[in-house]
Amino acid sequence: MVEYAGEKVASVKTGTRAAARRANLPGVTPHILRHTAATWMALAGVPMIEIARILGHRDSRITERVYAKHSPDYLRRAVDALSA
Repeated sequence: MVEYAGEKVASVKTGTRAAARRANLPGVTPHILRHTAATWMALAGVPMIEIARILGHRDSRITERVYAKHSPDYLRRAVDALSA
């Protein structure tokens, strides 16, 4: 949920569009910002369950399917098993 001045914002699209226009970033959407934030969290090693909760996913499997590949530990045990 996004709030402004203590009130729930119905849609972030208008504000995002205006900010992107001012920053000369055509094509930036709330979806792109959400995806980028989740990717950065995965790259930082944030557990998938936490990313899922931030994104509002009820089930972390969708989060894992999309973002696990960005995690620094993704497939680490499998690679380590091959190099032992």
